[in-house]
Amino acid sequence: MGDDDSGVSTLATQGGIGLLGNIIGKLLGFLFVAIATRLTSPSEYGTFVLGLSIVMFIQGFASLSIHRSLDYFVPKYLRESSYGKAKKTLQNAFIIGIVSSTVAAILLIIFRDHITRLFEEPQLAFVLLFLSLLIPIQTANKLLL
Repeated sequence: MGDDDSGVSTLATQGGIGLLGNIIGKLLGFLFVAIATRLTSPSEYGTFVLGLSIVMFIQGFASLSIHRSLDYFVPKYLRESSYGKAKKTLQNAFIIGIVSSTVAAILLIIFRDHITRLFEEPQLAFVLLFLSLLIPIQTANKLLL
């Protein structure tokens, strides 16, 4: 290969790594679901999925989609060699994202009994208590990605 196609080989290599990562991630997700459905009763698994759906729905709003600002502003500031602005954007995004998602997690914990009555699922309160921790974790994950 010549020097002019090094970008193509890099792109192909990174694309292959990304594809392999996606395949492994999907496979592990499928294995988790297969094992979880075998080890629990349909009612317990249904409660888990309902709780996870509620938490991920709330997380979508609680994170304020602040991670999308990083995709736009950080590369823009780096192209302009404004490293201070890029750093401040990262700091502000983390502060806003973590604070808003932590507040949402606390509100979910406070109102979990109301949600439990709404869905008429007594075990949901216990599940939401633990799954609410995923809200700030998932927000931090999206910010880091």
